Amino acid sequence: MTTQETLRTLLENLEAYKPTILPSPKHQRRRACVSIIIRWTGHEHNYKDKEPMATSWRQFLDKPWVTNNKSGGPELLFMQRATRTGDRWSGHVAFPGGKNEKDETDIETVVRETWEEVGLDLNTEDFIPVGRLDDREITSAQDGKLIMMLSPFVFLQVSPQTPTLKLQTSEVASVHWIPLQFFLSVEPYAYRPMKIKLMNKMPPHLRSLAPVAQELFGNMEVPAIDLPDGNSSSPPRLWGLTLGMTSQLISLTAETTTSGRPIRSRNEKRLAFVDLERSPPKYTFPDIAALVWLFFKVGIAWQNIRGVRKRSKLRINSWAEDADLPLYYAALRKSLAVAGILRVAGVMIIILKAYKLLKHRRGVMA
Repeated sequence: MTTQETLRTLLENLEAYKPTILPSPKHQRRRACVSIIIRWTGHEHNYKDKEPMATSWRQFLDKPWVTNNKSGGPELLFMQRATRTGDRWSGHVAFPGGKNEKDETDIETVVRETWEEVGLDLNTEDFIPVGRLDDREITSAQDGKLIMMLSPFVFLQVSPQTPTLKLQTSEVASVHWIPLQFFLSVEPYAYRPMKIKLMNKMPPHLRSLAPVAQELFGNMEVPAIDLPDGNSSSPPRLWGLTLGMTSQLISLTAETTTSGRPIRSRNEKRLAFVDLERSPPKYTFPDIAALVWLFFKVGIAWQNIRGVRKRSKLRINSWAEDADLPLYYAALRKSLAVAGILRVAGVMIIILKAYKLLKHRRGVMA
């Protein structure tokens, strides 16, 4: 399949796709929106300065500088957030976007935030909207509370040249155009997971125990991938929410059913990037991993018995649905509590046995 055919399949699937739209609950109205921007590169010639812009993705793919270009290809825009104290997304790789303001629609939010962060005006003729991915719930791993809803919008740059980017340096450290082809490999990527200290998942009132907790609980490893960046010794690392949204976009390069859901032949090799995102978190200590799995499965079973489980057509990976993430974080918190009790009990038993042994030896010597 040529790069043009891959892009056509992606855009066709986006057009037919029926995303999950999650309204904000009354207790948490805050929303965030991001823009996934696709452009075509490698067209130093074969276009005219005064050529009218395409108003649809089909017109865009018919442009000679796209159709006849054998060396070019589509790219996705990522940005690396600036390092800021107190920002939960400090230094993360992300798509342009941010939180809404009062009385703003989702589309107004994504247009404003993209302009403010990277200087691209999505309202101009340079860009056209081509679809939307599933909304996501962002919940706190510390207390399970809903932080906000996240809505990803996809835009296609239809102009041959990208407008000059103007970064908001207080929020954006750098931007990176990554070839779509990078995500289409069937060969496994180098395994370099993101390690997250489990002490960071502890409630704030227990943070004083962080140094001890780190030794007791270790780390949680989640899927991650280094993006190609020839100008950096430490390439930007894609993980978390942005990895999930990118994976859903890449999955739409496959053929689809009549419902707009991507399918793949059993005999067809799976995309390594999509499989990577479907891997569940791993833990330093096996007992914590076992406890998380146990509490998570019990929580799902209990909700099913009570008939209160929320079902979502958005399956973020092969091991959990979007609506089950609060359950997973609750299972993680319970597991840390139980593991902590077991570890403290183990230390106390060792101390008690050592004391008895020492007392016995002194008695013998006497």
